Parts: sequence; structure tokens; C-alpha cells
Amino acid sequence: MLSISQSPLEGHWVVVLCGGRGSRLGSVTESIPKSLALIHDKPIIWYTFLSLFKDGFRKFIFPLGYRGSMIEEFITKEFDELDCEIRFMNTGEDTPVAERLHIVSSQIAEKDDFFLVNGDTFFDFDILGMYHFHRRKNALATLSSVKIVSDYGILIEEGGELKDFSRDEKVSYFTLNRKKNARGHVNSGFVWLNKEALKLIDLESCENFEQELFPKIIKMGRAAHFKIEGNWFSVDTKKDLNTINQKEGNQMTLGKRVQETKKNLSTRYSYQSRYYGDVNELKNSILTKTIIPHQVEVQPGPMGGDICWLKCPYCYGHTAKDLGERITPERYVDIMTQIAEGGVKKVIFAGYATDPLFYEHIEDIVQVALNYNQVFGFHTKAINISERLVRQITLSSIAPLSYFSVSVDAGNNETYNKVHGVPQSQAKLYDKVVANIKRLVEARCEMKAPLDISATYLLNPLNSSTEEVLKSIHDLRATGVDLIRFTFPQVPRGYSVGNNDSNIPSHEQITEYMKRLRPLVEKETDNQCQVLILDLDSMHDVYQVPRSLPCFARYVFPSIGFDGWLSHCSESAAPHFRDLAMGNLQTQDFWEVFYNYDVDDFQREVNGACSKMELLNCKCDRKEHVVNSRIKESGAFNDIT
Repeated sequence: MLSISQSPLEGHWVVVLCGGRGSRLGSVTESIPKSLALIHDKPIIWYTFLSLFKDGFRKFIFPLGYRGSMIEEFITKEFDELDCEIRFMNTGEDTPVAERLHIVSSQIAEKDDFFLVNGDTFFDFDILGMYHFHRRKNALATLSSVKIVSDYGILIEEGGELKDFSRDEKVSYFTLNRKKNARGHVNSGFVWLNKEALKLIDLESCENFEQELFPKIIKMGRAAHFKIEGNWFSVDTKKDLNTINQKEGNQMTLGKRVQETKKNLSTRYSYQSRYYGDVNELKNSILTKTIIPHQVEVQPGPMGGDICWLKCPYCYGHTAKDLGERITPERYVDIMTQIAEGGVKKVIFAGYATDPLFYEHIEDIVQVALNYNQVFGFHTKAINISERLVRQITLSSIAPLSYFSVSVDAGNNETYNKVHGVPQSQAKLYDKVVANIKRLVEARCEMKAPLDISATYLLNPLNSSTEEVLKSIHDLRATGVDLIRFTFPQVPRGYSVGNNDSNIPSHEQITEYMKRLRPLVEKETDNQCQVLILDLDSMHDVYQVPRSLPCFARYVFPSIGFDGWLSHCSESAAPHFRDLAMGNLQTQDFWEVFYNYDVDDFQREVNGACSKMELLNCKCDRKEHVVNSRIKESGAFNDIT
């Protein structure tokens, strides 16, 4: 699903019931809430949230009860980078479901539909299909049923005679004695409700929500029944928890589910991610020096020789000076540890003027991120990737939402060398990159790691033929990548675009590529691999816009340049922006440098940075432009900037 195609579920709230004590789980819930009970080393609520996110929900309400603060802390830590609206509401430890719904219903608009789910159930079924069914039926409530397997086995009788016995047979309904031909279906606990339905009973005094509400709606003729086809498993007892953890092959199913959950990467790759929460909270944390960056980008350079042997004309760092300054390997590990222990949850390994995998000790600094369970990301050409690094980043224990993005920009060896400024006599680099991607995907599958693997293709006159674009899609999809993104290079600092420039397409060329290639590219998307083509400069109105001021990048995503200095952003992490740098991490600690700004006269601080940016001719990348624009539009800093 493309980012420009909004899911119908995005505008609807999902209410995740997670307030109960879970007493039937015995000792498991003495110190944790039921939703944090582990299924293959991950809490139940982790699977619940990711499944709902994958299906298209972006608005979540958690009515908290027993040890609710632990649920809030977990969800916030794990998923704060996702572009979602999440509301936690304390509804009391022993509060009935009806009263919890009464408390949270104020968040839901009148006559709106919302989805009610249990936070103690592992599931994978067509929720969007259930929503469409609910709408077609014009129902106040669409209840759902599931097929179950009896723990005790079933006796199969035909014509009054016993015919068989089975422990694995799924039961879809029961014959009831109350009425001839009456059938009983097992309630899943998942229901689409219209807010109007809640007015049919007194939620504040109701003790049994389902028993009081659902029969009323059914008798009104306003209920629908959706039969779930897919996975559903409710964890009510310790036996249930043991069952789902011990089933052979279950972990593979869960691992596959996690991978499917993360297919929707288009939000991240179209720069629509939320890099900060409430803008007023951001302002307060900056002024009180309690701000913690959303992420820190690390751009290590090789210890000797050229910072990069590729001569890509479109490289942002093409004009970067190399003064030979580097952080020692030991100091790098120390700095990475400071970043992690200071509370940064995400680190990106990239390169403004080099490639992170050209750094000889990349595995040592990556290991720090793994030790602290940080989300990590890679932006690389993946020409070289060591066996040790492959093993590190494909562990099943890596933080979910970690990713590995490969810049490819070609569909064959000859074009690859042209685009990257490499002599044609060089080895077959395109083939090598494709093989490395496949090697990484295979390791991920073997280890069941929650790692997103994607490829980026910057279109220009050298590589934009229909045949080459389609060949690259075929080659990359065959490796097993989750997403292929086509977009266009920005004009790098110090680069003069000429007429019929072969490296940087003109606005007219971009328009032609979009018109010709978009229908073909969009047809290539399937359930296993998203294929996008995005004109990001037009989407975010940054075409030929050099920078967005005032700039808040240094508080949100500062970067460590190959020279070891802490810089404002990924695009200023090089020595020719030294006057803008915050400090030298070879001699100063990370947090000492990061918090070295003037809050007593913050306006002067911001104005001084703006003047330096204009003088040094820095250039925002797309995420910096988007974040700066949104903060500026909020007006929160108008009184001090």
C-alpha cells in the first residue's frame, strides 16, 4: 500500500482493553500486567500493537488498569517513532469494561465507528474486511466469531453413532438445545462498534457489558456477524500461555507476522514519520535542557586513505574536506555508550561523504547499539558487508523497527559504474550489491530477525529507461527486500547543474519520469514487496529550497561526522561546516557537547545559528525541512525566535 493511499482504518480509533488483573495466569501476573506476559520473548501487547498498525490503524486508546504504567512505558518506548496518535487513560484497577468504555468514549466522535479488541489475544485476520462488512450492514455492532480447537479433543458422531475422535479438528459452531437448528458460535471478543450503541445501556452501572449490550442490538436488528478466517488465540490461563509458547512452528508464524507487520515502510521513506511528540513539550525540554534526541546519526569514516573511493556526482558530501581527524576506535565505543546510557533509543549508521561499511571497526560500534537494545538503521551501498556484521544485525533479539537501506541506483553493472563514478574496469559492483542484499535477507529469514531491508533507486538520465527500471525491480524483489523506493537526487552543495545534466534530472525530466514510470512501478507492488515512486521535493515543497530556518535539527537528530565532531544534522557533518559544529567528541563527552547552548538568551542562540547556516551555505535534507517547517507552523517558538 502506497503512502499516498490512505487506509480507511487510519481515521478510526482502536480501543485495546488491557486493564484487567489476569488472575487466571497465576504467578505470571504478580509483578506485571497480563498484556506484558511473554510470547517467545515479546509481550502479548507487542504483537497486538504491531498487528493493528500493519492493518492500518493510526489512532490507539489504551484504558489502563492493573499496573497500567508498565504498559504505557512499554508502548511509549517501543513505538514512539511511529506516526500514530496514542492515548493512555487511567480507568482504575478493578473497573468493569463498560465503565472503562464510558471513560474513554469522550475521545470518540459522535456516531463514529471504533474497533474494540482484547489486549490478551494473538490474532491475524482480515480486520479491514470486517470493517467493510460492518459498514455494508449499517450495523451498530459487528460481532465476530472464531473456530476453536478443543483442549480435550472431540468425539465425532454421525446418525447417533460414534464415528471418530480428533484432537486437531477445528470447531466452527455448536448445536444448541434451546431451539431446533440453533447454532452457537464462539465469540472472539473483537467487535466493530458505533458510538451510538453505547447509549443503549448505562455504562457507569453496567457489570456485564457484553451480556447487557449485545442482545439489545441483536433484537433491534442492528447487529452483524463476521466469521473470522485466520489466526486467533486467547491467552486466559497459564496453560494457554504455555501452549502458545510450546507449539512447534509457532515462533516461525510469529516471526512471519512481525515481518508482515513491518511491510508498511512507506511512512518512513516518504518523510512522514513523527520525529517529536507534542511541540510544546519539545520546547520545554529544549529550554530545560532535558531534551533527548529522537535519533543520533553516526557517520564513521575509514581510518586511513580517502573517506570514500566512490565518486558519485550527486553525493551531498562531494565537496567535503578531509583534515584527517578521526575518533579512535576505543573512543567511538565510549561515545556510543554515552549516547545509549543517556536515553537515545535510535541510532543511524550512514555517511554524508562516505559509507558506514567502509569503516574498519563498524561492528564494534554497532555492538553497543545491540547491547542497549537500540533501534538501528543503516544507509549504505552495501558493497562490502562482513560476516560478523551480518550475524549481528540479523539476531532475532534486535530491536523491532531496525532497518537496512541499500542505495542501488542502477539495474546492471555498466550503469552502476557510470552513476557512481567508478571506472568500467572495476569489478561487477551491481552484481556484488545484489548478492550482498540476498545474503542479508537469507540470514534474516534463518534467524527470524525483525529487520526491514529496503532498496533505494535515485533516478537520473543515466538509469531511467523503462527496461532498466523494471529489471532492477525484478532483481531486487528476487533478493527478498521488503520495499523498493524510486525517487530523485537533490542538487548537492557545490554542484552546478548543467543543460542536459546526466547526473541530476531537471524538474521537467522528473515530471516525465513520474508520468511514464509511475503506472509501471505501482503495478509491481505486491504483498511481499512494496514498490514506490515518489517525487519527494514536490510532495514537501522543497524543490530548490536551500534550507528551512530556524533550524531545530540539532535537538532532534544531531550527527557525528567522519571527523569526530558533533554536528547539527546529517548534512552539516563535515569539516567545511566546522563553525556550526557543537564540539569535538574526541576530547569532550557527548552530553557535555549536546547541552552546550544558551537558554538564557535562546533567541540569540537561534539567530546566531541561522546566520552561520546562511554564511556556510548549508542545505537541509528532506526530513530536516519537514520537521523545521512543522515546528515553525505550530507557532510554539514565536515568542523566543
